[in-house]
Amino acid sequence: AIGEGMVVCCVDEYKTSISCCICHKRVQTKGRSVICPDPTCGGLRPPEYDATHLLDPKAGLHRDRDHNAGQNMANAALQWVREFKWPEALSRQVAEQQQAP
Repeated sequence: AIGEGMVVCCVDEYKTSISCCICHKRVQTKGRSVICPDPTCGGLRPPEYDATHLLDPKAGLHRDRDHNAGQNMANAALQWVREFKWPEALSRQVAEQQQAP
């Protein structure tokens, strides 16, 4: 990829599957799916979708956990390339500093 002139960015997977890829709040898990607790996150879904997937209509974004993690990694890489900083919600260093006495 580097030989072809592409930018290569290594992404730490820390918190990528437990953080909503839109608002970065901690998601609830349901099997292989994740559901954001924020009802405004992810826009509106048709009532048929909620009924088919047995979801609470007041729940937020609902997607596969691997898709959510992949989107978080892509967003983090893009932020790094644009701003040269890592999203704090996905930062292992910030979490370790907050836990230190």
